[in-house]
Parts: sequence; C-alpha cells; structure tokens
Amino acid sequence: MLNRRILGSALAAWIALGAALGAFTHGDLAGMGIGWALAGLLSALSFGALLWVRKRALQDLMIVIVGGFLLRMLVVGLTLVLMLRADADPLRFALGFFSAYLLLQLFEVLWLNTQGKQPRREVSA
Repeated sequence: MLNRRILGSALAAWIALGAALGAFTHGDLAGMGIGWALAGLLSALSFGALLWVRKRALQDLMIVIVGGFLLRMLVVGLTLVLMLRADADPLRFALGFFSAYLLLQLFEVLWLNTQGKQPRREVSA
C-alpha cells in the first residue's frame, strides 16, 4: 500500500512539473523550465530502472543507483556548459533543476526505503 502511495505521489509531482513547465518555457525563465524538465525526465528514468532492478541482486541495485547519479551529474554539467555557450542564465537552470530534483529524490528515497524492508531474491554465482 505504501509503495502505491509513494509512486502515486511521484506521479503527481511529475504531472505538476509538466504543468509548470508550460509556464516557464519562454523568456527569461526558460532555464528554469529546462531544469524542471531534465529533473523530471531523469527521475522518471531512474524510477524505471529501479522498478526493473528491484527483484535482482543487491549488486545490480547499487550499479543502477550509482549509474543514475553519475548520469545526472553528466547531464547537469553538459547542460550548464550549453547554457553558458548560449548566453543563457545557468543560475535559473540550476534553481529549476535542483528544486525539482530534491522533491523527486525524496520520493525515490522513500520508495527505496519501502523496497529495502521487503525480502530480496539472492542470486547464486
């Protein structure tokens, strides 16, 4: 039951971010909209990978978690470089990305916590 609540809350957050994105896609606030969009997209990909790996070995789970974090770092770095080259305001992007990222990361951690309380399948070598 808790898993459904967490996933439902994350879905509501993704929808809210998508709705807010429409208001921030042009003008001076475009960087904030890009940040929100990237945070939402990366969060959705992360949840998809976690759903895929949830019944697998702990080593696979750790690879997905670390790989997801490294992918986010790479995407943020590349986007900041592109925004600087385009003379856009990188501060608005960072504000948009990290505000959405922190919200969605909360749902991800809560969901992982509920998954950690369930028995895991052991994979023999």
